[in-house]
Amino acid sequence: MEEDSNITSHPTKNVENAINYALRYTGRPVMAESRILNYDDSQNTVVWFYNPHENEEETILIKEDAKSFINKLLIHIPRPHFRMVRYYGIYSNACSELLFKL
Repeated sequence: MEEDSNITSHPTKNVENAINYALRYTGRPVMAESRILNYDDSQNTVVWFYNPHENEEETILIKEDAKSFINKLLIHIPRPHFRMVRYYGIYSNACSELLFKL
């Protein structure tokens, strides 16, 4: 129930957090190329890393088959003629004044 009280007591902070979250995930590629550390052609494996949100200082290394790695990337590619979220809601041209105020 604590979360509910935070939502009503700090609406401005929640709006800012929601906007930051949306901007962070709609304006970036799926994965930076610099996070891919190695590709082994003989074993057909990819080594890459990520930092979990719980502990940004920790680095987790993943070694996996190249096919499964590519499949994980491909699911983030939108289908042809699919409109991305940035064209709707506060991202639309009609709401540019509202977005500026926020």
